[in-house]
Amino acid sequence: MKNTIERFLRDEGGSASVDAIVVLGGTTWMLVAVAMDIGTATIDLSDRISHELKYNAVVYDILEGYGPNSNKVR
Repeated sequence: MKNTIERFLRDEGGSASVDAIVVLGGTTWMLVAVAMDIGTATIDLSDRISHELKYNAVVYDILEGYGPNSNKVR
């Protein structure tokens, strides 16, 4: 077992795999961060659209169908 550990510590080829793992870990972290940011922005946009639709429905109810884009005449 001691010989195996000594060979592993002397082996220089493993450093490339460690570098690759670090790069892949960083890339994964960045992808997760970007995906979370896009998800948050999407939720915010859908909330704003929902609020605007509710607002327009209330205004329509108050005006009883009369409004700037209505064909009705008082």
